[in-house]
Amino acid sequence: MKKIIQIGTAIMMTFVMTGCQKEEMTLKVKEFNVEYGENIPTDVKNYLGNSDEFMKNTEISGIPENEKGKTYPAIGQYELKLVNEKMQEKVTVNVQDTTAPVFTDKNTTVTIENGKKIDTKIFKVQDLSEVKITINDSQIDYTKAGDYIVKVKATDKSNNSTEKEVKLTIKKKETKTNTENSSTTKNTPSSKTSKTSGSSNTSHKTSTKGNQSSNSTSQNNGSSSSSGNNSDNSSHNSGNSSSSSQKHWISNLNVAKNYSKIMIASAPSSSSRQGTFTYYQKVNGDWKEVMKTTAHFGKAGVGTGSESSTKTPIGQYTFTKLMGISPNPGTNLAYHQIDSNDYWCGETLYNQFVDEDVTEHHCSKKNDEHLIDYSSSYKYAAAFSYNTSNIKGKGFAFFLHCANSIHYTGGCVAIPTSQMKKVMQAIDGNTVFIIDLESNITNY
Repeated sequence: MKKIIQIGTAIMMTFVMTGCQKEEMTLKVKEFNVEYGENIPTDVKNYLGNSDEFMKNTEISGIPENEKGKTYPAIGQYELKLVNEKMQEKVTVNVQDTTAPVFTDKNTTVTIENGKKIDTKIFKVQDLSEVKITINDSQIDYTKAGDYIVKVKATDKSNNSTEKEVKLTIKKKETKTNTENSSTTKNTPSSKTSKTSGSSNTSHKTSTKGNQSSNSTSQNNGSSSSSGNNSDNSSHNSGNSSSSSQKHWISNLNVAKNYSKIMIASAPSSSSRQGTFTYYQKVNGDWKEVMKTTAHFGKAGVGTGSESSTKTPIGQYTFTKLMGISPNPGTNLAYHQIDSNDYWCGETLYNQFVDEDVTEHHCSKKNDEHLIDYSSSYKYAAAFSYNTSNIKGKGFAFFLHCANSIHYTGGCVAIPTSQMKKVMQAIDGNTVFIIDLESNITNY
C-alpha cells in the first residue's frame, strides 16, 4: 500500500511539474539585415517562433528613431531586446545600403565644343544617399575632334556604384573666315587709324591679330557658357525627346496592345548581374513611367534558364503567384503568407508551389526550396510563368523578389524591398513581365 501511495505521489508530482513548465523563448534568428530605406519590424512575430499567447506577452525594445528628415533609420547596427517576464533575448539588426544608384537621365550621347570637358551635372541619378558622379576620360584628348566612348560612374556613400557608357562627340575647332576678320577690323579703332594714316599692311595685320585675340577670348568664354547651356539643353532635350520617344516606344510594343501594365527587367549584356527594373502603366490612354530601380540578375547573367545554370531566363511572362513571409501589403491578386509548411518543389511536383497544410507532399525535399528559409529575399515574392510545363531540369522557383546583401541571384530577379512592396501592390491580371537585354526590349 505504501508503495502504491509513493508511486501515485510521484506521478502527481510529474504531472504538476510538466503542467507548470513554462514555454521557453525561441528565436527565429539572432541577426538579420534590413535594407536602408526600410523600417525595422516592430512585431515580435518577426523574431520569435513561439505561441501567439507567448508573443502577445512579449515586449520589444531598442527600435531606433528615424534618421533626421527621413522616415526610416540610419545605416548602422542596432540591438533589439525581447523580454517575456524573466526571459529575454537579443537580436542584432544591421541596416545596410546595398542598392546601387540608378541613372534617371536619358543621356546616351553628348556633344561638346573642342577643348571643353563633359559637365557631370547633365547626369541625374536616384539614390537614398549622396552620390558622386565620375567620368573615366583619362584616354580622351578634348582638343581632338571625333567620337569616343566614355564610362560614367555613379557611386553612393556606401560604395554601391552603377555605370553606363556614353558616346562623346567632340566638335572640330572653329576657324574664323577672312570676311569675319575684315568685318572685325573695320570696327576697331586701330583699323580706322590705319586707314586714316595710310598704314602698311603689316600694321593692318597687327591690328587685326589683336582683335582676333580679343574675339577669341570672348568667343571662348561664350563657348564655355554656351557649352554649359548646350549641355543642359542637350540633357533637357534628350530628356524630352526620350520621354516623348519612350512614350511612343512603349505604346508601339506588341505587349502594349494587350496589357495596361508593363514591367521590364533589362540587362546591359548577357553576363550582367545588374541592370534596371522599370514599371510602366497606361493611364487614360497614355503610357507613363511609374518606377525605375536597380535589378539584380543571376550569378551567370541572363539567358537560357536551367537547373544547372544560374542565369535569369529571358522572355515574356505573367505573374502566377504572389506570396511573402511578410503580411499582405495590399495586393490586387490573391496573396499567400509563407509559413513553415510551404515549399517550391524540385522533385515530384516539379516547379509547383506546395502548401503541406493542403497538399500531400511525399518528396525527399532535398531539391525543394523551403520558402520560409529565405527570410530576406522572400519578404515579398512574385512567381512568374517560366517553365509552366514543369519540365524537370529546365529550372524551378523563378521569382521576382526582394534584394538582399548579395548583388546577384540564383536565377531570379531581385529589386529593393521598398520597391518590391509597391510592385506587389501594382500587379494585376493586366500585367506583363519582360526580362531581356536592353537592346532586345523593342522586340516585344
